[in-house]
Amino acid sequence: MSKTDKFIFLVLIGAISYLYYLQFPSFFDYEKCKTQLNEFGDFVGGTLNLVLSFFALVLLFKTYSMQRKELKLQRDELRANRDEFQKTTKAHENNVKLSVLMVVLQDDQKKIMANQATIIEHIKIMEIFDAGAYIEDSIIEGSHNQNKKAREDNLVLNERLKFIKSEIEKILCESGVTLPQMPSID
Repeated sequence: MSKTDKFIFLVLIGAISYLYYLQFPSFFDYEKCKTQLNEFGDFVGGTLNLVLSFFALVLLFKTYSMQRKELKLQRDELRANRDEFQKTTKAHENNVKLSVLMVVLQDDQKKIMANQATIIEHIKIMEIFDAGAYIEDSIIEGSHNQNKKAREDNLVLNERLKFIKSEIEKILCESGVTLPQMPSID
């Protein structure tokens, strides 16, 4: 109960007691003031009913106002939770994309390394051939074809690596993360 409510309550009790004293100075002589006491009870009941109804109405409006404020706070909180959930969902989607891109990136790097091993093997065969060793033409031609295919695959894979790198950078940029310059793989 607030101080204002206590004060109003005490004023009402005091006013009712004062009116009762003015109306019935001889309280202990019940037979003299029986009808007057009934009238006073009706008066107090009617007046108190009106006053209490007014306070109930005031409290009803106060409650309504408080509920509106609480509902607004709840809506704001729900909106903030929804925004945070959307950010979390976006971050999760970005993590999934990054995971997939990283798997593809690693797979492509393994393919490039395998192609580079094929190219190195071709170079060794050609060095042996240039040194005067006899190597069958079918082996040399097969090595040339593997070398050519490995170089073409590396060109395609390097282009795809550039695309993957740009996608990773775009996702990280959206997430607010920056990375140092990544070396290119040739």
